[in-house]
Amino acid sequence: MPEEPEFCDISKIHFLLILALVLICGIYVFLCTVNVLFALAFVLMAAMAYFFFRNPDLSFMSYVLMLPFVYSPFLYSIPRPLSSLKIVVLLLILLLGLFILCKRIHSTGIIFKIFAIILFTLYVVGWIRSGDYMLKVFSENLVGKLPLASYLFNYASWTILSFAPLFIIAIFFRTIDEIEKVIEILAYSTLLIAAFLMMIFLLKVSDRSNFETIRAELAAWMGMHGNDISNYCTLAFPVILAWMLTKKSTLSILSLGAIAVTTLLCFSRTGYFLIIVGLFMYFILSGRLKWLPVIVAVLAAVLIFLIPDMIIERAVMGLSEGDANELSAGRVNYLWIPLLHEISDKSQILLFGMGRYGIAQTDSWMQGRISNYLHAHNVYLDCILDMGILGLGIILIIFAMVIIYFYRFAKKVKDTLPYCSNLLNGCLVSIICFFMGGLTGRSFFPNQGNFYLWLVIGLGFSVVEYVKTINFGFQLNYEEVNK
Repeated sequence: MPEEPEFCDISKIHFLLILALVLICGIYVFLCTVNVLFALAFVLMAAMAYFFFRNPDLSFMSYVLMLPFVYSPFLYSIPRPLSSLKIVVLLLILLLGLFILCKRIHSTGIIFKIFAIILFTLYVVGWIRSGDYMLKVFSENLVGKLPLASYLFNYASWTILSFAPLFIIAIFFRTIDEIEKVIEILAYSTLLIAAFLMMIFLLKVSDRSNFETIRAELAAWMGMHGNDISNYCTLAFPVILAWMLTKKSTLSILSLGAIAVTTLLCFSRTGYFLIIVGLFMYFILSGRLKWLPVIVAVLAAVLIFLIPDMIIERAVMGLSEGDANELSAGRVNYLWIPLLHEISDKSQILLFGMGRYGIAQTDSWMQGRISNYLHAHNVYLDCILDMGILGLGIILIIFAMVIIYFYRFAKKVKDTLPYCSNLLNGCLVSIICFFMGGLTGRSFFPNQGNFYLWLVIGLGFSVVEYVKTINFGFQLNYEEVNK
């Protein structure tokens, strides 16, 4: 199969370049009359756009690298009217334009279309249903009234920002080299997160002997909850592991080390559990059963000789007492049970939910019987509050469809295309770990903390479509895979 050209065919868009140059000069002259700093920033952005034009994949890499840090205090110094979120939105618009101009748009299978359209429709309906009420809730907790445009931009926009990698990868990345670029971008992202957290741990954390202090201060500097940071690790780990076992590149090994460091620093018991479960699950799915005794021995040695006692104590907290409430950090008695009692008596809420942030419309939340979180620390309960059992059922069905789809392709090409099979197994384990971790947190709505999920699913679809294009002795399509 012929390789895709790495750079754009400039001859086809010569007129657009001239037009863009004239427009840029006009904007620059105008900005010089307003504010010199704005003019300089515009020049830098124009130079970056040209650089991305010469290599569009770098725009996607920049987008993925920046998303986890949108709310980091380090980016608060960006001068108004710009902000880190606005820069990410502009970057997404830029990369979509560049990809449409410079890369080939590939067709996708019916499974991808069903998955993406149904999910996106559910999310849009959820945001629309929540609009009136959540505007009041946010306005009451802010200095003044929150305009609808601000609500959509600051909150609802994450459905597009986080969901975008699913579409971008599935539609624009199709050759094996492009698939590897996606994995490399994922690896670089894990390295950047680990390096940032390590820097904060060494330079900013006030008490490095207290895991609560470490966890809280790392989360504050990252601008997100520690469990969301850990979620990055559990989603990336199986894919990077599959890549490392096949390619054994330096980058893959460094990325696995970065994932280990980040997981340890997050002090997330769910994260510890899912990394270990994901490791075993991947080796079982990929048929590497003979390595399981070795893995057990290595893990035992690491736990005994290398892991600090503080991390061990955090991992087993609540296990010795056998107390579900202690194990769940108080969520059973003070969050889940009050919510379950309330929705069980309201059939309409139970069936259809109340829209995004449905928890804020419950009596338990409004009357202060539960903490004022905007999520239930349980993806399934959260989904029922947002979309009802009907919405949860639809989501579980279409995710099960994708899991089965990936599994059948991975099994079908295990001997003929082992690398693709391994990558699909990694994507499978990542998705399953997300559902397991959902018992203590996460959200089905695309947000900053789960955008790796959509990246991984997009990667899986891209691998499947690549496999379909390979001629290795039999016609491979969805009908054959389902035989």
